[in-house]
Amino acid sequence: MNACRAFAILPVSLITLSHAVADTNQVYLEQGGYVHFEAEDASTVGSWDVNTALNDYTGSGYLEWTGPDYFSENNAGNGIITYHFRVETAGNYELRWRSRIAKGESNTESNDTWVRFSTGNDVAGEEPLSGWTKVYMGEFGIWSWSARTVDHVANPVRQYFSQGDHTLEISGRSYGHAIDRIALYRYDDVNFDPGLNGTLALSSYVRLDGSTEDPNPIVSPNPTTTEPPTEPEPEPETENELDERNNVAAIGSSASENNASFCAANTLTLVASDAATLNISGQSPIYNRDTLLLDADTSNVLLSFDLTQVPAFTSAKLQYSTGVDISNGTLDIYLGSNSAWVDNNASTAPDPTVRVATAQGGWDANARYETNLTASLLTQSQTTLIASITSGSGNLSLRSTSGEQPLPVLSISGAAQFCADWEANNNEATTETPDESDTGTVKKSGGGMSYWMLALLLAGMRKVAPATKNS
Repeated sequence: MNACRAFAILPVSLITLSHAVADTNQVYLEQGGYVHFEAEDASTVGSWDVNTALNDYTGSGYLEWTGPDYFSENNAGNGIITYHFRVETAGNYELRWRSRIAKGESNTESNDTWVRFSTGNDVAGEEPLSGWTKVYMGEFGIWSWSARTVDHVANPVRQYFSQGDHTLEISGRSYGHAIDRIALYRYDDVNFDPGLNGTLALSSYVRLDGSTEDPNPIVSPNPTTTEPPTEPEPEPETENELDERNNVAAIGSSASENNASFCAANTLTLVASDAATLNISGQSPIYNRDTLLLDADTSNVLLSFDLTQVPAFTSAKLQYSTGVDISNGTLDIYLGSNSAWVDNNASTAPDPTVRVATAQGGWDANARYETNLTASLLTQSQTTLIASITSGSGNLSLRSTSGEQPLPVLSISGAAQFCADWEANNNEATTETPDESDTGTVKKSGGGMSYWMLALLLAGMRKVAPATKNS
């Protein structure tokens, strides 16, 4: 029952239910620059529920605010949950949490919760935190380790903590915001890697009776055998060992020369017709075509491809070259809501709709990769792909600094006649599209010729001349 209904029917003694508080009692211990725990380990209070409906949660479930929206800071503090943690090494710490939009289909709703650090101090040069602070994420349909504050700016949530005991408090803000895990890390000394969420140890904690509990599962050793142990073969070293790759395949240098689309062996290499970095944290500038830089909570990359002449296809891959930085994290690729983003008008920026790919890095510097897309979701039209990242360490550039392949390409494959059909479609589009400024005639230096006469002439020529490859 939400707070509004409770106010109407409950006696006065119970009206304060939504303002009730829950205390985890246990004290999480910072070790190696990290404090990391399951959000649902706290007792629920008010309209916080422990749910399991969303896939891929960790632990026993996740917290979800099921009460009304409390957008005004004056109404913050409904359903307070207090977490205690003990800092061994004083320093500047950043808050991250693994959260998700559990209700609705918008990336700007059901995406935030109030946060308060009553024992922390502001960090010079970082966003000051005064009382209850709105902390939000902006990715729909996935669990995200994003935790930012200040709309359209997306500042990190950072505080200085002295050695000793401290508290983190959360309270309900947006109906349908779900929180799975919470982490604090000393960002000057350690990198936070969301890709290692499943392997990063949870923090030990001290109980009320003074005993210490390790919440991590105990891994039993292999049973002893009579056979002598064998030395395992060393695994080959890689440049980037931050995470296991998933749907990120390293490939050779670009097959596309001079950024020209071409088709061979039933596979079309289609160069992006337009590409830009979209700034999602501020109002201006909206587009940057000089770089293709993915940064969590700050920027996405827009890639426009003309699929209008592409025949029916069975598979599609996005191929891209990385920049000078090693990166790690989760890459998501969506279909954009439109392809009309031709100027710096914020209203034309496409929104992500259907996700066509998810990939897990790391990505080495100055390398080339490909990521499989769900081909059945692509249509034979002008199509915009929106790439976003939940970054672990370093940004991800989709434009090589070497200049060999500055733009990403789509690698699209089809049946036996795929390339021949693509070339025929392009030839037909070239010869049968009249000049809109000439109302049915094609202008030549010696005068005008009927468009249909020219089309018939070219059609006759195609019957005796072999097809040529566009480049």
